[in-house]
Amino acid sequence: MDKRVVFAVAGSGKTTSILDRVENDSKYLIITYTDNNTQHLKSKIIQKLGKIPDGVRVYSYFTFLYSFCYRPLCDYEIKCKGINFTQPIPKYAQRTKKNTWDHYFDKNRRLFSSRIAKLLIEFNVIPEVLERIEAF
Repeated sequence: MDKRVVFAVAGSGKTTSILDRVENDSKYLIITYTDNNTQHLKSKIIQKLGKIPDGVRVYSYFTFLYSFCYRPLCDYEIKCKGINFTQPIPKYAQRTKKNTWDHYFDKNRRLFSSRIAKLLIEFNVIPEVLERIEAF
């Protein structure tokens, strides 16, 4: 199956290119940076096909990290209560070591958004993430 990553500026035709390829029997994992772009892509796919096909997943970057990567692979062992998007990260967490929970979680047990990918690396689940991606 064709695997590709597309990096391009706004207005360059990414959405059109994706829509040209997506069909009811498609298998695509589509990751965009913003929630607005996620909703826009989903609505365009629904407009074209009447629904989002079973084999198509559209995620924002942080939803992909949290829902597709973290929750199925780490949450059983490292329970958390969501994502903390506060920037900058509080000083107490900035001074912690990578191998401590305080480096990744706030005091309410929410993951710092800017450290989710680092936690996946530290937790050594990248091979499993890649395996999940390969399904598309």
